[in-house]
Amino acid sequence: MALSVSLVGDWLSSIGSKRMTEGTLTFDSSYLTGGEVLAAADVGLGELDSLVLEQGEDGYIFEWLRTTALTGLVKVRGDAGEAAVPAMVVEEVVTVTSHVGTLAYLPAYIVAVDVTAGAATPAAHVCPVGKVAPAGSVAVDYTTGIMTFNTADAVTSVRVTYFPQKSGTIFDPDNLVIDESLTAAAASVQLANRAFAVQYVWNDTNTAQMVLEPVAEAPTATGNAVVDIVDGSSDTDIDTHSDDDGDTLLVTYLKFSALPGTGLQINDTDITLNSEVWNFGTDGGISGALVVPALGTHLVGEETAANQDVPLRGPSGTAGENIATWSPYRNEVVTAQTGTMTTTATPWFMIPNTPIDAVASSAEVDSTTDLSAVVVRFTAIGR
Repeated sequence: MALSVSLVGDWLSSIGSKRMTEGTLTFDSSYLTGGEVLAAADVGLGELDSLVLEQGEDGYIFEWLRTTALTGLVKVRGDAGEAAVPAMVVEEVVTVTSHVGTLAYLPAYIVAVDVTAGAATPAAHVCPVGKVAPAGSVAVDYTTGIMTFNTADAVTSVRVTYFPQKSGTIFDPDNLVIDESLTAAAASVQLANRAFAVQYVWNDTNTAQMVLEPVAEAPTATGNAVVDIVDGSSDTDIDTHSDDDGDTLLVTYLKFSALPGTGLQINDTDITLNSEVWNFGTDGGISGALVVPALGTHLVGEETAANQDVPLRGPSGTAGENIATWSPYRNEVVTAQTGTMTTTATPWFMIPNTPIDAVASSAEVDSTTDLSAVVVRFTAIGR
């Protein structure tokens, strides 16, 4: 048996010296052990460099194994009969009633809360459970998946892109530190564990979301902070403005010790945007890995005259003034501001196409498994 490929929409585009196609893969009624064959020609390319697959469809995990420039295998892991937790959830639609909505899975790390209905700003930052979320924020309970929005924002529907808690992976609940309490100090303050991703820095004294600024710069105002995610290569520091000295900070993050390799973290290296777009495959030369923002819903960067901290939307959102998008399908970030964000200054972490976040705890599905109801979105890059 074989995969069926459907190229969708404006399926072919050029990115630099390479070409990109988009579409869906439909499986059949009898899975082939080791993976289903997929050729470059099947996805409209002469050679296939990388294939990014939507994760979590019907609880399954999908792995791309490149064998040659012309062909490769799509392997399927997990057991939908056990309601397997997906590796990643892209744009889950959550209905919000009386300012409250609930995620389908317990979150470990949230990248985008895209507000699609309500009087609020187009996207929301995350803040601690039990707090009154400021305008443009949402309080998240990591133990229940309940999200509580600001009353005045009048949110009724959102799309959430996040990584669920999943045992035996980098998103294992044991790797998640929720609301570690710190006291802001002039000489910065150090987290108890080095982090590979920080969800938020919350000033509990002032009940306010901290505005993040680029590393190696001093916070320019009260309520601003710098997350130095790799300070001296051994710890993670939070730098705050002198006016905030003595304030109580709450920080939620994922432990760096969970990463299987130090090379999977990208420090705060400045990225100069190309026409307000940065594609990690064609612009960054990174193939075979998904690159994820490491400051939660915050994209930090610089204009010519000012630092920037803008919220992220998912791949279906539109970038605009004071808002950016992150697409796991295209492996890129897009900004579109009048005073253009010329440079991003955000840390990142990488998830290889052999998905370290999922494969460790999921076996390949049995041979002859009927997957005919499974349809998976893909983005292919090649020549």
